[in-house]
Order: sequence, then structure tokens, then C-alpha cells
Amino acid sequence: MKVLFSGGGTGGHLFPALAVAGELKQMNADTEIVFVGTPHRIESTVVPQHGYRFEPLMSSGMPRKNIVKLILYLFEFASTLLKARKLVKRISPDIAVGSGGYVSVTPLLAARWLGVPLILLEQNSVPGLATKLLQRYAEKIHLNYEDSAAYISNRKNAVVTGNPVRKSENQMSKAEARTKLGIPADNQVLLILGGSLGAGSMNRKIAACKEIFEESVVYTIWQTGKNDFETYKNYASERAEVKPFIDQMDIYYAAADLAICRAGATTISELAYYGLPAILIPSPNVANDHQTGNARALQEKGAAVMIRESEAENRLADEFKRLLTDASLRNELSTNIKKFARPDAARIVAESVISLYRKRKSEHV
Repeated sequence: MKVLFSGGGTGGHLFPALAVAGELKQMNADTEIVFVGTPHRIESTVVPQHGYRFEPLMSSGMPRKNIVKLILYLFEFASTLLKARKLVKRISPDIAVGSGGYVSVTPLLAARWLGVPLILLEQNSVPGLATKLLQRYAEKIHLNYEDSAAYISNRKNAVVTGNPVRKSENQMSKAEARTKLGIPADNQVLLILGGSLGAGSMNRKIAACKEIFEESVVYTIWQTGKNDFETYKNYASERAEVKPFIDQMDIYYAAADLAICRAGATTISELAYYGLPAILIPSPNVANDHQTGNARALQEKGAAVMIRESEAENRLADEFKRLLTDASLRNELSTNIKKFARPDAARIVAESVISLYRKRKSEHV
């Protein structure tokens, strides 16, 4: 079986696809995995690091406000679609899986053009543009939230499975993870996730919160994103690591006591899987303000602390200190966020891929 994956631009779209690909390989080591993505975004480096074949395809997002740029984009889109068709025909996949992002649209349209069955993964409560455009062609749409079904025109093809997350075959204990990372056993560990590419405004709030870097019992690991690393790399010290990107997230999640991060669907799914207490600072610059909705849903269930970005300068230090000193509150947040976990999501989607492949194969016997 050969499976084409397309989705990326950000870690939130890429990592669920990698989780499903890993599950497929565990189920059948002979499964051939091929990713199609842009040559200049996160997928171009992370996919090969995971040992999968990567095929680059230049594409760009659709401008939504400038009519002249939109007209030019439509010509570019038609050209990209023809290139995608040629690429997909050469790959010759049995099944195509899309995990969102503008990069996924033309390869998946090309796959359907060539008669390849399509499965979609939708991480957000309000489906993104890729899902809205491709849903009519999909055999199955795997949703993270029940509310998303209201946006799906053919609901019989939609199923709520949760968001596939990256996980280790042998999950480490907190002590094992800290030993591997060389973190002092008596420190509390703060994990700050500024996004795979970077979250400039959030990173500035982190840098301005001196209490984070002055607390002697805290060991801080700060993923700034590659775009902001040069700006903040000097914040590294004996008690603080600053990284552009963290690949082995399972080890860092296992080592951490507390996280400060955005509220994207994939980040939240990973926090829930590992039961990590978190301060969520939702991005105000995303479609339909969906990160605020994600964070509010957790806060209302006592599963996280939400701070709006506009409030971070005044609240972040106090909330950080409160969670740092209140172990019972951290335990409560951990217990409650675990209730949002869907640990079998990757397996369920992988089984869906295999089932569709077998169905297609039987129809062609």
C-alpha cells in the first residue's frame, strides 16, 4: 500500500499527519509513505528527519482581500494543479490523506482527478479553507471536535476521532526524561512553545516577563520558532535553553511540569495526551479566532489557564508564580486536561486508511 500525505505549512497541520504515518508503519512495515509539501516550510525538513520520502511542490496561500492578487492567484493555482497532477501520477498512491494547510489543496485535488480515494483530517472546531474546498471529494473526514460536523455538507462521511498526536513507543517517566535531557532533578521545568515557525507577539511577552528567567528553582525550555530564534537566543543560561524547534517533543512533554503556549488544536491535543498543566495565550490572528474558543473550552472545564494576549503583560507573571507554587492546582489542571485526550486517534485514522484501501482493492478485483 502506498499512501500520499499532504498538509503542512505549520506544525499544527504536519504533526497529525506524521502521527498517522507512524501508526500505519507500525501496522504494516511495508506501507510506503510519501509526503507532498512546499520546499520552504516546516515539512521540507521534518518529514525527511522522520525517514519518509518528501516531494516538493511550490504553492502559496490564497489572497482574500486584494481582487487583483486573487485573479493572479487563480492563474497560478491552475498551473500548480497541473504540476500536482503530474507529480501525483508519478507517485501513483493508493490512498491520499490531507491534514490541512494551503499546501494540501492542489495535490489532493489532483489525487481525486486521478481517481485516488481521499481522507481528510480536520484539527480545528471551525474547519479551515482546505477542508471546506475538499470535503465534497472525501471518502472520510476525521474531526477533532463534534461541533465541526455542522460545517460538513456530507455528514455521513464525517466521524469524530480526535486529533492524532505524536507519541513515543516507550513513553518516559519524568525522571527518565530529565536524565536524558540533562535537567537537574530538583528543578521545576517550564516548557514554552512559541510555535514551529514562531509567535512573535507571544515571544515578546515571554521575554518581558523577567520572573520566568529569574526564578532559581525553574529550568526553562523555550521553543521560539525558527523565525524568532536569533532575537532571543541570548536568553539561554545555565537554567534556560532556547531552541528554534524541538523535534522529540515527547521527551520534553514528559520532563515538563508546566507549559506556556498558544492554543492551537494540535498543541492542545498533545497537552491533553501528556496531562501537562498549561497557561494558554491564544493567538488573536487566526481564522474565526478559533484559538480563543479552544482555550476557553479548557478553562471552563478547569483544564487550563487562559490569558488573552492583550492581558499577558499584566497577568502572565502572577499566573506563572501561582501555578509554580501551587502543586494541587497543577495536579487539578493535569487531571482535567487528560479528559480531553484522544490517545487512539492516530490508530483509528490509520485503520480508516487501511479499510478504504482494502475496499478499493476489492472493487478492482
